Amino acid sequence: MIDIGTAPNTDAFVLKSSFTLGSTSKGINPLAQPVTFQIGTLAVTIPPGSFTGTITSSAFGPFFFTGTINGVSLHAAIAGSGLATAH
Repeated sequence: MIDIGTAPNTDAFVLKSSFTLGSTSKGINPLAQPVTFQIGTLAVTIPPGSFTGTITSSAFGPFFFTGTINGVSLHAAIAGSGLATAH
């Protein structure tokens, strides 16, 4: 067991990942939908409307979030890597 104590933790890490939407998916819209990231047993949900970015018929993101969730400072970005359909 790791004891991190009561002092604020100033450590940071970068996690880069990719995902593929299912064939029946209508896409994602982080400007209007909650976004949940899960790493092992840790899950963080960024509320709808918290990301900034653009979704148009010709572009998908990138979308950015900078804020604090459950006392944790978080910076997140979502960028499309292929064709996307706006809805």
